[in-house]
Amino acid sequence: MVLNNCPHCSAKNTRNEILCSNCGTQLDVIPCENLENGIQITKRNGKSLIETATLLNCNKKYLHSAIFSIFAIEEMAKPHLLSANYSQKKDIPYAEWDRIARGRNRKSPHFEKWKTYMESLKLNIHPDLTKDETIEMIAEYYVRLKNNVLYVNWEKRLNKWYWLPEDYSETEQEKISRDLLYSARKGYERLT
Repeated sequence: MVLNNCPHCSAKNTRNEILCSNCGTQLDVIPCENLENGIQITKRNGKSLIETATLLNCNKKYLHSAIFSIFAIEEMAKPHLLSANYSQKKDIPYAEWDRIARGRNRKSPHFEKWKTYMESLKLNIHPDLTKDETIEMIAEYYVRLKNNVLYVNWEKRLNKWYWLPEDYSETEQEKISRDLLYSARKGYERLT
């Protein structure tokens, strides 16, 4: 039998218990007192990813720079997710964190992190779309961009191998990189 210590009263509980048998605290959570540290670590990681994107951009590895900018933006969504609970002095159930930050379905985790990041911005909304539709459209675009730069895939409808870097000129790649790097830096500035 595996035992878990309650994060609040240190009572031993079996692994499958949801609430502490001693104090009633929800188990399998990220305790509120650890959230500030998580916020600081994710900010540092976001900054490091931006520095990597900058180096790649300087070395004309534009689309890989764009990917690291996307990674940075995804990472910078985490402080927003953590801050909401931290400001309310609430623990985060691990299952909720896992769903948002490390989820297993097609749109999560990256899609959810993009949505969170986008919601933190003051967006110009497309006139024919709602704010949620605009955020969803942009999030889907960046997740697709990342996948199409990192991976070579067979494109069934075109009957050919597809890898995004072969379809964009160096000038277009540089613009994508520059725009994403700018967004990542601005996102980081908002966090500091």
